[in-house]
Amino acid sequence: MEAIRRTAAHLRRSLSALWVCGAVCAACAVALISAYDEPTERAVTGLQTSVDSFLINLAHDPQAPGCTYEKHKAFYTRTLTGVSSLEVRNRARPQNELTAEQIVLLDSSLVLLERLHKGKGDAACMSAAEIEPLRRNFNSSFTAILTLELAKKRGT
Repeated sequence: MEAIRRTAAHLRRSLSALWVCGAVCAACAVALISAYDEPTERAVTGLQTSVDSFLINLAHDPQAPGCTYEKHKAFYTRTLTGVSSLEVRNRARPQNELTAEQIVLLDSSLVLLERLHKGKGDAACMSAAEIEPLRRNFNSSFTAILTLELAKKRGT
């Protein structure tokens, strides 16, 4: 009978220890990706609105001088600066490499857009047929960044 009591007491201690270990492990969950960042969500949404508006306006005004690169230099400066700031912020956040890499790709796309626009010169503009696939590609990039950030918010 004593052996059964000792075994039962040992079993209770083992189960208690197992429960404590489980509680400690649950409290110390390993984060594989950074937490949600509201300023990043706001900045990405603002950049998307700005880029989309810019491209829509270019498509609606395909005549020089309204659509020329020279007329829109300030847009590129402002937008590339905003993306750079967003990249710096997200590189500074631990375990945020995926978001930072998505922002680098966005930056590369903007640099290519600027080169394309600049290459048209002052006499020619991008056509609506050229602009529409650019809009879709930029919106896909913004969607990918926002999807990841919103997944962080949900904890998924």
